[in-house]
Amino acid sequence: MDVDTTAEAEFAPVLESARTARRHVVAVLDRWGVDSHVAELLVSELATNAIIHAGTAFRVTLHRLERSVRVAVVDSGGGLARPNRYSLTAGTGRGLAMVEDLSLAWGSDDAPTGKCVWFEVPAPAQTRGPRTDDAPPTDRSDLAPPITRLGGNSGSAGSSDRLCARIAA
Repeated sequence: MDVDTTAEAEFAPVLESARTARRHVVAVLDRWGVDSHVAELLVSELATNAIIHAGTAFRVTLHRLERSVRVAVVDSGGGLARPNRYSLTAGTGRGLAMVEDLSLAWGSDDAPTGKCVWFEVPAPAQTRGPRTDDAPPTDRSDLAPPITRLGGNSGSAGSSDRLCARIAA
């Protein structure tokens, strides 16, 4: 059985879109048999950043890779996303640090019409179709090995740049 490997949706720059983007990601990852808890939290952060900081419509794209899922949020805002280091009592500024801490890898790349902020979460090796409710739990040895964190701007002309350019197109 072939499993789809890409899913995307576009969202308006309104606060309710963060919730809708979370639901979209959870639905896709459930269909792919991938735990959605971390991705749900992280896409919520990136969607909220697109709404508040860019103030533009945004697109969420999921790519099923061999042992991970890359979730990308593309908006039309300028500048690259960079984590800020605020004081412990600040009420803001922890979102990208959370993305950095909870994802396998993440980055912020220029896109043709704005920026692409992405992260990867582990996924079982893609050998069969999506899990069913009676499927046994995923063996942890099936998860992707740690990937070197790219942090802030990946700064390379690697596959993430090409992927973000394709996503934004």
